[in-house]
Amino acid sequence: TWLDSGRRLLLQTQHSGKISLIDTDSGKPIWPSISHDERFELLPPIPNPSETYAVFASDNTLYGLNLHNGTELILAQIPDMFRGIQWNQAGSRVLTWDSGDVVRIWHWNETELSLIQILELRTRQSILRAAYSPDETGVMTADADGDVQIWHVWPTLEALLETAPN
Repeated sequence: TWLDSGRRLLLQTQHSGKISLIDTDSGKPIWPSISHDERFELLPPIPNPSETYAVFASDNTLYGLNLHNGTELILAQIPDMFRGIQWNQAGSRVLTWDSGDVVRIWHWNETELSLIQILELRTRQSILRAAYSPDETGVMTADADGDVQIWHVWPTLEALLETAPN
């Protein structure tokens, strides 16, 4: 993934489980590579819109990666294996989906995630993809059978509280 208009390159090697940030002018790493056990499926790091952090997953653990200094944080652990990650346009929410057919929406505050909403799907096949709608009031899920579903979600905590019964 290219960052800073091509000045930095965020790389992940699948077989060795290493993540590196390269200065494209010098060709040298900005910080030492981060390694993860190659036995697990490593989802590539996805930078937030401001390119200050990236999130990635290894097996059932979701990590945060400070793109300035290479500091890694464990953000969440779930029972099943993460299958995908997406940021919202503002960089304040992270959408994840897993092998247990659960979609989670998390709030991001620069150092930690807090769970906002869980969508438990009842599909016959695994979720292949999930994505926010452009206005972030919906999430689309697509499974291996080609079934697509649209789920209503709340873009803010305030919006959720306004719809909740007293």
